[in-house]
Amino acid sequence: MIKTTSIFRNINDLDSFQTFYENIFPKIHQLPGIVETNITRVDEQNVAGIQLIIDTFYESEAAMQNVLVSSEAQALMNQIAQSNIAEFYFFIGEEQYIDLRKKLKETNSEAKKG
Repeated sequence: MIKTTSIFRNINDLDSFQTFYENIFPKIHQLPGIVETNITRVDEQNVAGIQLIIDTFYESEAAMQNVLVSSEAQALMNQIAQSNIAEFYFFIGEEQYIDLRKKLKETNSEAKKG
């Protein structure tokens, strides 16, 4: 599944920033093609200053491209870029999922047969 990952470092006010995103997500999630968004608050002991990681998943690469060129997404990106609220890094990637419990179960089943 295709996703975007946004990494935020050195956020000036984490609670205000979280509120900002909680207000933006309902608008962004009205756009077609977005499956879900996961937010990870990173432990404050992180030496790189990373505080928040946001992963947004899309139905397809085409859906992601449509969202990224939308006026809503462009306004959000501009607002973040022009503010001084945090350092911002943005990546596009493909999610892969490995279910180790399923793999272990299959291995155990094979061992019992043998």
